[in-house]
Amino acid sequence: GVAAQALARNPSWTPDQVKSALMRRARPVAEAAPLSCGVGQVNAVQSVLDTKETPNPNAGLNRFLKPAADGTMVDVDFFLKKDGEAMAVTDTTVHKINGKARYNYEEKDGVWVRVAEKG
Repeated sequence: GVAAQALARNPSWTPDQVKSALMRRARPVAEAAPLSCGVGQVNAVQSVLDTKETPNPNAGLNRFLKPAADGTMVDVDFFLKKDGEAMAVTDTTVHKINGKARYNYEEKDGVWVRVAEKG
């Protein structure tokens, strides 16, 4: 809803620019622990009316992206756990190759677990 409205008002925006507008205009959630609600609660009106040039919130990740020599696209998942005040990587796996998932996730007893891709 909010993303569609932002795009209707700013049709040239990329998905990253829409994400940036939503993140920059989010309101903090006072009762929540720091970062437990991401950057906060979406402020729909301000996000849609935000017409400034929006930075790419994922730009810092670009240094980790390298095209494969043969053109293969690989989607890698990083699994994290809290380590004091920081986050530590506990596992990395290849999730998709050329858009085809190798596994998926299901919720079992309140916990998300990795399961083999069906079909």
